[in-house]
Amino acid sequence: MSAAVTTAPQDSAGFWKTRYTMLLLNTLGLAISYATRVNISVAIVDMVNGTALREREAAEGTQLVRDPDSCPGELVLEGPGGRKEGEFVWDMYMQGEILAGFYYGYTVGHIPGGVLADRFGGKVVLLFGILVSSILTVLTPLSAWAGYYVLFTNRVLQGLAQGGIIPAIQTTVCTWAPDHERSLFSIIFLGICVGTLVSMAVTGILCETIGGWPLSFYFFGGVGLLWCVPWFFQAADSPSQHPSIDPAERNYIKATIQSAAKNGIISAIPHITGGAGNLIFVWFTGFLLRKGRVSKTCTFRIINGLGTLVPAAALVVVALMGCDSTVIIVMLALSGFFIATDCTGSYLNMQAIAPNYAGTIVGIVNMFANLTGIAIPYIVGAFTNTNPTRSAWNAVFYLSSAVAAVSYLIYAVFTTADEQPWNVPPSERAQKATANEGIENTAFDKGVTPMADGDRTQKGRWKANVP
Repeated sequence: MSAAVTTAPQDSAGFWKTRYTMLLLNTLGLAISYATRVNISVAIVDMVNGTALREREAAEGTQLVRDPDSCPGELVLEGPGGRKEGEFVWDMYMQGEILAGFYYGYTVGHIPGGVLADRFGGKVVLLFGILVSSILTVLTPLSAWAGYYVLFTNRVLQGLAQGGIIPAIQTTVCTWAPDHERSLFSIIFLGICVGTLVSMAVTGILCETIGGWPLSFYFFGGVGLLWCVPWFFQAADSPSQHPSIDPAERNYIKATIQSAAKNGIISAIPHITGGAGNLIFVWFTGFLLRKGRVSKTCTFRIINGLGTLVPAAALVVVALMGCDSTVIIVMLALSGFFIATDCTGSYLNMQAIAPNYAGTIVGIVNMFANLTGIAIPYIVGAFTNTNPTRSAWNAVFYLSSAVAAVSYLIYAVFTTADEQPWNVPPSERAQKATANEGIENTAFDKGVTPMADGDRTQKGRWKANVP
């Protein structure tokens, strides 16, 4: 009697698979969620009336000039090309609260989002998150005109709606990605970088059009609403629920996928702690800079060290502890918390060295970040595709930790917080020999007061009045 021969499952014919459509829609959905999240950080520059704010609060001496192309009586901030004033008189605290409002809701939204994704599937949770946040994005200009508290509430609700997006995506990946294609499906998280970059670039362009800053919210909110249409008709919680998937592909995924150990709630943990970490590290960075007990350069070294070395150490602990799920969850939470320093460490550092070219510098840095995001799935696949064992994943963790440690060492040695001489063109520097160089960088010039000429720094900037 011959033994039964087990044949390997056969995938559907053709290059494009239904699961690739799911991958693409998830990537675009994540990109849209980040685009609607961050566009206000660019648009708020055009929303705020800096002149009225300085007149009200006697702020620190930004020069005002008349723009020959502006309406009669209109004042604009001095700077490359000039910029028209906005219509809202929000001080720095109010602006900070508006930007932070999203994270208040986002932090709270993860746990219910994870529970709902596990109970009802990722399709409806992701649809709800992007649909609601897109509608609120379209309503952002109306909310701003209605008042500061209405806009703040809008941002909180956006964060609350988006809290379930990451858990929903993780749940979807667990039901659609064959085990040997998990590294491929991690491409979804490129949507974070793509959405952020596109949002910052396009928002800046739209703010300069005749539609002004409201157009940026209408645009990205509209894109999000359009995304909901193909997601509603083409997405499904699992291959078995998809109405038009090739039966061969459905059977192939079913045969090559195993029950995942992680679920929506566990996947949400780094983002829950990350939202809390974002708020805490914003305060902590400001505290260090305000008190002046350490230099700006040392402040950035401390913040970026926490955001790089602590997650690297957490990966080593995960590798060493093996199957202890409690420790792994704690390490995930710890990593998410400290990775949140990215928003206050590296970005502020880039703004400090060249405020006139901060956008260009961020674009260059994020370009290289995107390149690593493209390479990572292939590197991970090289370790795990043919050998999906714990030892193979441990090798990935150790390599990641080593890269993080070396990267931070290079950063710590070569970083600076000093404004670079190329920040201001030579011709402009000559014209402003007796004035502040470049544009006002309010993030780092808190407490600056005019002093006698003999008290100027070597670069011609006013000394900071540090308590």
